[in-house]
Amino acid sequence: MPIAAGAVPSLGTGDAEVEEIVARRAVTPLFQPLVHLSSGETVGFECLARGPEGSSLRAPGALFAAAARAGLLGELD
Repeated sequence: MPIAAGAVPSLGTGDAEVEEIVARRAVTPLFQPLVHLSSGETVGFECLARGPEGSSLRAPGALFAAAARAGLLGELD
């Protein structure tokens, strides 16, 4: 059966919300500077992931836990 335009195909893991987030690539990257304490110089950045605003999976702990349960950690990464 063809997938309707705009529909997200199921990845078959049973957790629809995390499946949709992964399928739509709806993860927001945030970049936190790493600062050398004595000089104040930015020496790099740490990339942080957040789920969609308003989602029950907005927080990274919830997002990655749901992805782990669904077998989607590799895809989320």
